[in-house]
Amino acid sequence: MDKDKIRATLESAVNTTHEKYEFFQGILIYGSFVTDKEDPGDVDIIPVLTTYDDNWDFSSWAEDIEWHGDDYYRYREMEEYFVSQLLPLPDGFEAPLKERYGQKALVHISSQPGLIALDDLKFIKERLTGWKVNYINFIGIDEAHKVLLSLDYNQ
Repeated sequence: MDKDKIRATLESAVNTTHEKYEFFQGILIYGSFVTDKEDPGDVDIIPVLTTYDDNWDFSSWAEDIEWHGDDYYRYREMEEYFVSQLLPLPDGFEAPLKERYGQKALVHISSQPGLIALDDLKFIKERLTGWKVNYINFIGIDEAHKVLLSLDYNQ
């Protein structure tokens, strides 16, 4: 995996996606991609939005039925567009987004830690600290990066 090439592709995808979906602010990369590991299996990301009013882990609001608010569907549309910007895939990958086991996918967005939104700084701090995600590994809009940089992780 050529990390520099994939990072450049992610930067382009973030910029293009933000142009189309203004609420999309960027991505935080965590996991093996941002370590010294030479050949990580995928790129673990946390999408960063301006606001999000649905369940952070993408779960349904009702246990028996698939029920989500408008933000969920708006996010899913944005997510689909974002991963479409990652095509063509680097050699060895079968899908842009890991949705089920057995698929060699480039990007992994887990339900945990899910996503974060800039309108809930306390939640961002909890998530980033709990998952050991470093704000330095943010790709996205300058204003969002400033918000992430303003978080005091020592308190």
